[in-house]
Amino acid sequence: MTTQNCNPFRQRLAFVFSSKQDDCFSFDDFVDLASAFCEKAPASVRASFAFRIYDFDNDGLLTASDLGRLIDFLTCASENSPKLLERDEVVGYILEEAGVEGNRSINEAEFQLVVKKLPDFATSFKLIM
Repeated sequence: MTTQNCNPFRQRLAFVFSSKQDDCFSFDDFVDLASAFCEKAPASVRASFAFRIYDFDNDGLLTASDLGRLIDFLTCASENSPKLLERDEVVGYILEEAGVEGNRSINEAEFQLVVKKLPDFATSFKLIM
């Protein structure tokens, strides 16, 4: 099992939490990462970091492209990974549920509102060491 199989988001975590955004961690960067994933971290902090991790193109929006890539990351180890058409349907559903049908993207404030509706987010978005 490779490191990529353990956490498909490792490169995104390194980028988002690296203070110089160079994929290198200082001790302070590691402390920030651990704090953000701590069970006592406010849901808004966790959601903010989740948003940045899922914003693969770093444009401040979760677009269909970002969401499609997220689905690909989440299903990469599964033999039942969705086909392109199925993935696009799921992306459409996510955007519809987020209530952003018009602009087809989710900004961080909208993401925060969506996350508040997900009771499992606070307990599932954590770092397991």
